[in-house]
Amino acid sequence: MLERLNTKEKLMKIGVTPDNWCLICDTDVESHSHLFFRCEYNKQCWSDIAVWLGIHTSHYDLVSLIQWTHRKKLSRLKKCVIYCSILSTVYHVWCERNNALWNGQIRVPSTVCKNIKFCVHNRISNILLRNVNPGDHSWFSNLCEG
Repeated sequence: MLERLNTKEKLMKIGVTPDNWCLICDTDVESHSHLFFRCEYNKQCWSDIAVWLGIHTSHYDLVSLIQWTHRKKLSRLKKCVIYCSILSTVYHVWCERNNALWNGQIRVPSTVCKNIKFCVHNRISNILLRNVNPGDHSWFSNLCEG
C-alpha cells in the first residue's frame, strides 16, 4: 500500500537495472499501479477472483478496493474473505513477478488464481470460521467448492 516494493521503475532510477519494462507482460513500465492493477496478466487474476467472490467493482487500485470493501454492507466474514483475497492476489502477483525475474518463468493466471483461492480458503478456515452464522458458513462452503 505504501509502494515500497522495488519495482523495475524504482530500480532503473537508481541504476540497478538497464530497463524498466514489466517482467510479466513486457508492454509497459513496471510500476506498482501497472504490476498490480493495469497489467493484463493481473487483470485476468482480479477478474477471476472477483467472479469467484461474486463481487462487481470498477475499482482497480489497492486503496480503492480496500475502501470499497469497507463501505459495502457485508457480514464480517464476507469482508474478511474479500480483504484476504485482495491481499493474497497482490502477494501472488508479486511472487509471479519474482519468478519471472529469477527463474524466467510465468505461470498462467488460472494456476495463480487456483493458488490464491487455496490460500484464502485455508486462511479463513483456520482463523475465522468459529462463531459464524449459518448463512455465512454456507456461503463460504459454497465458495470453496467452486
